[in-house]
Amino acid sequence: MAAIHKTEGIVLSHYDIGEADKFINIFTKDFGKISLVAKSVRTAQSKLKGHINTGSLVRLMFTGGMKNARLTDIEEHSNFLAGAPDYAARYAMSSALRLVDRMVQGSEQDDGAWNLLCGFMDFLRKGGTLSAAVATEKVFGVRLLAHLGYIDGAQQPELAKVVDYGGWNNVCVQAASASQISKLLDDGIYASGL
Repeated sequence: MAAIHKTEGIVLSHYDIGEADKFINIFTKDFGKISLVAKSVRTAQSKLKGHINTGSLVRLMFTGGMKNARLTDIEEHSNFLAGAPDYAARYAMSSALRLVDRMVQGSEQDDGAWNLLCGFMDFLRKGGTLSAAVATEKVFGVRLLAHLGYIDGAQQPELAKVVDYGGWNNVCVQAASASQISKLLDDGIYASGL
């Protein structure tokens, strides 16, 4: 008998497969990034149908391994994207979700990445300004790549405040220019090879 796993996570992406199924990528608190198949979720009778939305904080149950496991239950707790105060915040959140989906490989618990993603999403949901949303989107990317080992903040001391996680206030953004942060982000993505 297959083990049943329970955890909470954030839906990174999903797409339709076959007539009624969905393939879902979720970044979970206890298992890292997992890929799930939700069988018959697109049918009118499906109890899971309304709970699979990109950006949703969910509680879920699944069976099988971490790759192509089968979703058995999901409940949406809140939706970061729906709760965003404006377009800039939604765009920054969507960019962060795509970056996590692209850069996080393998399924293992990663408290640092989980706390980074949840803290960023919560900051934007609470109403950061337009300029804060744009700036912190890139700072999030730099911090994620540094956490994953693609950027070494010690090599560039002027960017240490950007890389070191210490909240989302404008102090960390003002420590370096936007062009420096963008270059660091681009270099980190290039170094990852993903």
